Amino acid sequence: MDKAKPAEARADGLDAKAPADAGLDAKAMEAIGKALRAHYDDLVKAPLPERFRQLIASLGDDDGAPEGGANASG
Repeated sequence: MDKAKPAEARADGLDAKAPADAGLDAKAMEAIGKALRAHYDDLVKAPLPERFRQLIASLGDDDGAPEGGANASG
């Protein structure tokens, strides 16, 4: 008599036989997609923080040479 082997547990805790989209229906996925797009649009339109502006400006101040590092020539 053959005994059925128990299904091996996956590391992520999901059942290997369950379909990937079993948790959400099309309406829920559409709603999530709209919310994510709206959030992304808000992020893109947000002003760049002043600290980031300063960091970007400081990148242009360099001539490419490291400061006081092992490769610095004196």
